[in-house]
Amino acid sequence: MDFAALKLQIDGIWYDIEARQLALLRLLIEHQGQAVSRQQIMDKIWPDVVVSDNSVSQAVTQLRKSLQEPKDSPTFIRTVPRKGYQLIADIHYPDNTPQPQASITLRRAAGLALSLILAISLLVLWLWPASPHPYHHKAQLTASPGDEAFLTLSPDKRYLLFTQQDAQSGLRDLMVFDRQSENIHALRQSGYDELSPAWSPDGQRLAYIRQNAFSCQIRTLTLSGPVETWRLAQDSPLTDCQTDAGQSKLRWTRSGLFYLDPVSNRLLRLNLDATPVEATEHWQNVAYFDVDVTGRHLLRASRRGKLLYLDYDDLKTAEQQYVQTLTPPIASLKWQVPGQQYWLAGQQLRLADIDGTRQNLAAPPGFIMDMAQVSDETSEQLFLASGTLQANLVVMDMQSPQQLHALTSSPNFEYLPALSADGLQTAYISQYFDYVDQQVHQEVWVKHSQKPTATLLTALPDDVQPDYLSWSPQGSFLLLQDKQQRVFLLNLYARSLHPVLTDFKQVSALYWLDNEQQLYFSAVQGDSAVAGKFDLQKQQVDLIAPQAGTPVLLNASFDDFNQRILDILTAALPEIPAARLTQAITRIRPALTPDNLYFVLPGLTESDLLKLDRQTGDVQLIHQLAIHQQHLGLTLNLAVSPDEQQMVMSMLSSQQNNLMLRERQ
Repeated sequence: MDFAALKLQIDGIWYDIEARQLALLRLLIEHQGQAVSRQQIMDKIWPDVVVSDNSVSQAVTQLRKSLQEPKDSPTFIRTVPRKGYQLIADIHYPDNTPQPQASITLRRAAGLALSLILAISLLVLWLWPASPHPYHHKAQLTASPGDEAFLTLSPDKRYLLFTQQDAQSGLRDLMVFDRQSENIHALRQSGYDELSPAWSPDGQRLAYIRQNAFSCQIRTLTLSGPVETWRLAQDSPLTDCQTDAGQSKLRWTRSGLFYLDPVSNRLLRLNLDATPVEATEHWQNVAYFDVDVTGRHLLRASRRGKLLYLDYDDLKTAEQQYVQTLTPPIASLKWQVPGQQYWLAGQQLRLADIDGTRQNLAAPPGFIMDMAQVSDETSEQLFLASGTLQANLVVMDMQSPQQLHALTSSPNFEYLPALSADGLQTAYISQYFDYVDQQVHQEVWVKHSQKPTATLLTALPDDVQPDYLSWSPQGSFLLLQDKQQRVFLLNLYARSLHPVLTDFKQVSALYWLDNEQQLYFSAVQGDSAVAGKFDLQKQQVDLIAPQAGTPVLLNASFDDFNQRILDILTAALPEIPAARLTQAITRIRPALTPDNLYFVLPGLTESDLLKLDRQTGDVQLIHQLAIHQQHLGLTLNLAVSPDEQQMVMSMLSSQQNNLMLRERQ
């Protein structure tokens, strides 16, 4: 092997080989005759990158292909079950060269007439894939109250468009940063809420969303002359859209204008040549997306069940590829290299490959709302909308609903509150990003109303995404269900977390029976739908006949919870479109009691906390909430005590983002 030229010689013929494959082969040589574990491979080949087991499998497969190893007769690399991989070739080190050299004699399996000799010559020092240099702080470009978002670079990379929010009104204006003069100019300050600017492929026009509480339009603006005069340019309406306070997004491509409808969660491709503008294609249940300027490479995060899946669509070949399952909160999703590499922004900034390789980049402490990256021959610049964002718990005395009191105030994301039967204790999930190990962690905490501080109960496994949390009747246990519908029991005295019902799939309809020693559930076992009782003392499951109807109060562990809540709301509020009510249920999970349904109806700058009397159908406004505009995929919810005297809710706290510039050579 020529490690300088990244070439491999087999039977006198030179072949190209990747540096990562050479690094993997060197690791196997260093442990010749021994099994090298997957973790050893990940630690050595990807020292600064988070990768999955699948990445290791793909790397070994590619190395075997490069070595031309027969699939049915391993002569170079042997898979050692439950341990890893082992180099089974003989190694010879020639001693007649000044540089380190090695040759490996590779034997065919029994019955093969010829043996293949693979010569490895280290002509220079071993080449290892180096981690990229870190980005360094260069400048803070804004310092005004409010937040900056929707970062997008012009096709020639000179101008950076973004939105800047007014701290008092909550409305956003369009701004532009000139990378050449390093000045910021106001592009639009119309008194409307303006968001999601998108450059035309030729950079001569701009599309954006302009909305108020009563209307929403996608508008276009023709840009010409110096940037200082762009604010005088006339714009024109293109088509109507859905008013929403969240993350409506536009992408202008050569094949049309992509628009994410925030109410129906449909991604539309609009034909701009038609009059009126019409949608030629759409995708359902999309939460985030990006598409390249050609309109070919589509990256979309879609909700399927309770999970958020990232998929890559090649719109030219109609091929679709699953990429990974995402963990909220997520703020931005963007291509770096269309079809190959993408950015994820949120509590951490990640650069990932379609094959699953991920790298966490050092970013300023705080929350990354959006980003844009540009590079030239000498350096790379990274623009970040970076600041603070947190979710905390607030409590409301239902006798004085206009007064909200902070129950927690940590810098973490605190969500999924659950009230105990006596109303004195609130359990919740706390999620935070550890800047030491560069990982997101989640923990279960409990706060007693008569104690000043909360208590940590347990840390959750990394693969658990909590979706439902509830107390046992006597407060001895917490029941936790994750988005994969797995079930865990947390013993509050031992502070121990244990998985239960592991022999079942799609577990739902969880509730306690007469005491807290038996738990009812529905599930799938094999190919059959079953129902059962789990006995905590005996640690055994007894299958029973499914219960007719709903014997207890509906809760969020039921598969049809959202649909049944939607049925209640549409019957009581026929004047509100079902898509808007569905959006409300998804954004903030309602709380149901035997008599009332509490829910939040989002608005442009405020949201209404409402109570629906289930007997009379009357709807009462309880409080107007200043809920933050961005929806980041977190399970925010309302929790009401059994006597309906108090309510706890998880709310995104106020945000302060600034536009930062980081650079690396």
